[in-house]
Amino acid sequence: IIAMIGIYLEISHPGAILPGTAGGIALLLFLFAVGSLAPNWAGLALMVLAFVLLVLDLRLPTHGVLTIGAVISLVVGALLFFNSGGPYSGPQVNPLVVYSMAALIGLISFTLITIIVRAQRRPVTTGVEGMIGAEATALTPLLPEGRVSYGGENWAAVLDGPATSVDSGSQVRILTVEGLRLHVQPVRSPSIVDTYSTPSLE
Repeated sequence: IIAMIGIYLEISHPGAILPGTAGGIALLLFLFAVGSLAPNWAGLALMVLAFVLLVLDLRLPTHGVLTIGAVISLVVGALLFFNSGGPYSGPQVNPLVVYSMAALIGLISFTLITIIVRAQRRPVTTGVEGMIGAEATALTPLLPEGRVSYGGENWAAVLDGPATSVDSGSQVRILTVEGLRLHVQPVRSPSIVDTYSTPSLE
């Protein structure tokens, strides 16, 4: 019943994720319970399903829902595959090992999801937004207009006060981008003040 409800909800509401995940796991367990799947095949199918869910969770904005389903599927599948006692089952494995491995895989998956989500929320640093605050090199004297080089490209530029001129070869900082023209200011290096006074010679 759970399998039917979960699959029905996923079909009627695509993208709900949770009903489809629960329905898929419940369907495999149902086939195992009625004898349609041998324990080792049911366990193997659940472990494959866990791998598929982990991959999908890294590519879809499910925020860890599929990882939870993957961990459950992995634990149940591993216990069925290794500890079912059937003629084709794998070697016996301590359940604590299965739980530990599932927890480790889940932790790694959640960490990767967190990194991906943070990267997606990071402000865009390409295009015009990425140019603001960057440095360019004056190709001609800016009096106050001239040409600068940024990213290997030749741009028209105009100085924004208080500076009124900049020599060719000087570094300037991009303030704004107006069409194909950059508004810049000279990059001023901090002046070095000599704290030691030189004695005068009389």
